[in-house]
Amino acid sequence: MFFRVLVYAARSGEKSFTDCGYELGRQIFSIVGSDLGEDVIGELMVLVMKRDTLAILQWLKARVPRMMDMIPTREYRAFMKGFMQAVVE
Repeated sequence: MFFRVLVYAARSGEKSFTDCGYELGRQIFSIVGSDLGEDVIGELMVLVMKRDTLAILQWLKARVPRMMDMIPTREYRAFMKGFMQAVVE
């Protein structure tokens, strides 16, 4: 639900899609960690260390498709900028 509110705020101009990516990046491990297990989270960490944003985007589309479906394709770059910033921190 928190993500839907963020996306709505980004679509209305109150927030940005960078903000959406950042918040998902901050919370991705609590969102999918217990459901997916350490191996799958490890996959994400390897991709983050490589800074392979295209592969990370594909990982997100496969693991949290409903969230990613809310992000307009034209906003992927801004979204991934925020996501990477949060995960690296």
